[in-house]
Amino acid sequence: MKNKQGSNKRCFYKNEIYSVVLKLIILSKLKKQNPYAYNILTDLKRNSMMKKHFSLTEEKLKNDTYNTIKSLETSGYIKLISSKKNKKYYEVTKQGDEVLSSIKKIFVKTAREIQEIIGK
Repeated sequence: MKNKQGSNKRCFYKNEIYSVVLKLIILSKLKKQNPYAYNILTDLKRNSMMKKHFSLTEEKLKNDTYNTIKSLETSGYIKLISSKKNKKYYEVTKQGDEVLSSIKKIFVKTAREIQEIIGK
């Protein structure tokens, strides 16, 4: 989609989907293990799905990852458990676990229903 100046502009729904997908990935990674924030970012950089579907630069992905981690912490979904030499380790809280389960259910159910509507 192009704006008045002719430059590319991401569609509003991509921003919303991207935000939820990023939260889902971060919460899932923290649920499986307690990596530090940089490890999560490294995994996201290696996964081309995020860059491909959301047209991200590495700098944007980096900023968004750290901002999302901070937002999840502020919201009480994750908590800092250790900070050593600029490495911050987090874990998912009970509230974060509930949100993660809810997001997963919505994504799975929605994907299944969309496939039924539009065909496989």
